[in-house]
Amino acid sequence: MSEFLPEPQRHVFKAYATKLKDGTFSGHVSHSIEGEPATAEKIYDTGTVGTEREALDEAHAFIARYVADHPEGRE
Repeated sequence: MSEFLPEPQRHVFKAYATKLKDGTFSGHVSHSIEGEPATAEKIYDTGTVGTEREALDEAHAFIARYVADHPEGRE
């Protein structure tokens, strides 16, 4: 690795779903970077769908897209 490029950072993702009052589920992704303060954590809403499984699938798809868009592990 070049001495001019910063070291890749370890990204930590957590996918989860919350049940809404109308019975649908909202998917979410918690994203943090190892070694960074907890206040730097980001929460992404990945959409509202009919089942918990669909909400988790949407959240995992979000994570996969993020990783594909950031192959070097840099912001």
